[in-house]
Amino acid sequence: MPIKTVQKVIRQEKGAAAVEFAFALMALLVFFAIFMQFAMFFISGERLSFAGFAASRTYAVHGHGPAIHAAGQIDPGAAIDFTGDAVVLTKDIPLPPGIAEILTRGQNRMSISHSSPAFWERPYNDDNPVPFD
Repeated sequence: MPIKTVQKVIRQEKGAAAVEFAFALMALLVFFAIFMQFAMFFISGERLSFAGFAASRTYAVHGHGPAIHAAGQIDPGAAIDFTGDAVVLTKDIPLPPGIAEILTRGQNRMSISHSSPAFWERPYNDDNPVPFD
Protein backbone atom coordinates (compact mmCIF):
# COMPACT_ATOMS: atom_id res chain seq x y z
CA MET A 1 0.00 0.00 0.00
CA PRO A 2 1.56 3.31 -1.00
CA ILE A 3 2.33 5.88 1.68
CA LYS A 4 0.10 8.56 0.10
CA THR A 5 -2.92 6.26 0.31
CA VAL A 6 -2.23 5.56 3.99
CA GLN A 7 -1.93 9.28 4.76
CA LYS A 8 -5.21 9.94 2.94
CA VAL A 9 -6.99 7.26 5.00
CA ILE A 10 -5.55 8.67 8.24
CA ARG A 11 -6.81 12.17 7.37
CA GLN A 12 -10.30 10.80 6.69
CA GLU A 13 -10.30 8.93 10.01
CA LYS A 14 -9.33 12.10 11.89
CA GLY A 15 -12.45 13.80 10.55
CA ALA A 16 -14.60 10.83 11.55
CA ALA A 17 -13.14 10.84 15.05
CA ALA A 18 -13.95 14.55 15.43
CA VAL A 19 -17.56 13.94 14.40
CA GLU A 20 -17.87 10.98 16.78
CA PHE A 21 -16.39 13.08 19.57
CA ALA A 22 -18.93 15.86 18.91
CA PHE A 23 -21.84 13.40 19.17
CA ALA A 24 -20.39 11.75 22.28
CA LEU A 25 -19.83 15.13 23.94
CA MET A 26 -23.40 16.19 23.16
CA ALA A 27 -24.73 12.94 24.67
CA LEU A 28 -22.58 13.43 27.78
CA LEU A 29 -23.85 16.98 28.25
CA VAL A 30 -27.48 15.83 27.96
CA PHE A 31 -26.82 13.04 30.47
CA PHE A 32 -25.18 15.53 32.85
CA ALA A 33 -28.13 17.94 32.59
CA ILE A 34 -30.61 15.14 33.38
CA PHE A 35 -28.43 13.95 36.26
CA MET A 36 -28.29 17.48 37.72
CA GLN A 37 -32.09 17.79 37.49
CA PHE A 38 -32.58 14.57 39.48
CA ALA A 39 -29.92 15.66 41.97
CA MET A 40 -31.92 18.86 42.47
CA PHE A 41 -35.04 16.75 43.23
CA PHE A 42 -33.13 14.69 45.77
CA ILE A 43 -31.51 17.67 47.50
CA SER A 44 -34.83 19.54 47.64
CA GLY A 45 -36.48 16.50 49.23
CA GLU A 46 -33.74 16.24 51.83
CA ARG A 47 -33.96 19.95 52.67
CA LEU A 48 -37.72 19.71 52.95
CA SER A 49 -37.40 16.70 55.24
CA PHE A 50 -34.97 18.49 57.54
CA ALA A 51 -37.09 21.66 57.54
CA GLY A 52 -40.11 19.57 58.52
CA PHE A 53 -38.21 17.94 61.36
CA ALA A 54 -36.96 21.29 62.67
CA ALA A 55 -40.42 22.87 62.35
CA SER A 56 -42.02 19.95 64.17
CA ARG A 57 -39.60 20.17 67.09
CA THR A 58 -39.92 23.95 67.27
CA TYR A 59 -43.72 23.69 67.07
CA ALA A 60 -43.75 21.34 70.06
CA VAL A 61 -41.79 23.76 72.23
CA HIS A 62 -42.58 27.28 70.98
CA GLY A 63 -45.71 27.10 68.78
CA HIS A 64 -46.70 28.14 65.25
CA GLY A 65 -44.73 31.36 64.67
CA PRO A 66 -41.26 30.14 65.56
CA ALA A 67 -41.91 26.86 63.71
CA ILE A 68 -42.72 28.76 60.51
CA HIS A 69 -39.59 30.85 61.00
CA ALA A 70 -37.42 27.75 61.59
CA ALA A 71 -38.71 26.04 58.45
CA GLY A 72 -38.26 29.25 56.45
CA GLN A 73 -34.64 29.54 57.53
CA ILE A 74 -33.86 26.04 56.24
CA ASP A 75 -36.03 25.99 53.09
CA PRO A 76 -37.41 29.43 52.15
CA GLY A 77 -39.57 28.14 49.28
CA ALA A 78 -41.53 25.65 51.38
CA ALA A 79 -45.17 26.13 52.34
CA ILE A 80 -45.97 24.91 55.85
CA ASP A 81 -49.29 23.63 57.18
CA PHE A 82 -50.10 22.44 60.68
CA THR A 83 -52.57 19.59 60.96
CA GLY A 84 -53.66 18.02 64.21
CA ASP A 85 -50.79 15.61 64.60
CA ALA A 86 -48.36 16.53 61.83
CA VAL A 87 -46.44 19.38 60.24
CA VAL A 88 -46.79 19.19 56.45
CA LEU A 89 -44.41 21.00 54.12
CA THR A 90 -44.84 21.29 50.36
CA LYS A 91 -42.61 22.80 47.72
CA ASP A 92 -42.79 23.30 43.95
CA ILE A 93 -39.60 22.69 42.00
CA PRO A 94 -39.41 24.55 38.66
CA LEU A 95 -38.58 22.43 35.63
CA PRO A 96 -37.10 23.29 32.23
CA PRO A 97 -39.76 23.20 29.49
CA GLY A 98 -38.42 20.08 27.75
CA ILE A 99 -38.35 17.99 30.92
CA ALA A 100 -41.68 19.43 32.09
CA GLU A 101 -43.45 18.07 29.01
CA ILE A 102 -42.16 14.57 29.76
CA LEU A 103 -42.46 14.42 33.56
CA THR A 104 -45.37 16.70 34.46
CA ARG A 105 -47.42 17.06 31.25
CA GLY A 106 -46.53 20.73 30.84
CA GLN A 107 -47.08 22.01 34.38
CA ASN A 108 -43.49 23.37 34.48
CA ARG A 109 -43.12 22.37 38.14
CA MET A 110 -42.93 19.27 40.27
CA SER A 111 -44.47 19.26 43.73
CA ILE A 112 -42.86 17.45 46.63
CA SER A 113 -44.20 17.19 50.15
CA HIS A 114 -43.07 15.95 53.54
CA SER A 115 -45.07 15.23 56.66
CA SER A 116 -43.36 15.21 60.06
CA PRO A 117 -45.25 14.03 63.12
CA ALA A 118 -45.84 16.75 65.65
CA PHE A 119 -43.82 16.12 68.77
CA TRP A 120 -45.89 16.52 71.89
CA GLU A 121 -44.25 16.29 75.25
CA ARG A 122 -46.11 14.16 77.74
CA PRO A 123 -47.37 16.17 80.70
CA TYR A 124 -45.28 15.99 83.80
CA ASN A 125 -47.12 13.90 86.41
CA ASP A 126 -44.67 12.05 88.56
CA ASP A 127 -40.96 12.32 89.19
CA ASN A 128 -40.68 8.60 89.90
CA PRO A 129 -43.12 6.71 87.71
CA VAL A 130 -43.65 3.03 88.34
CA PRO A 131 -41.93 1.11 85.53
CA PHE A 132 -44.00 -1.13 83.26
CA ASP A 133 -47.48 0.05 84.20
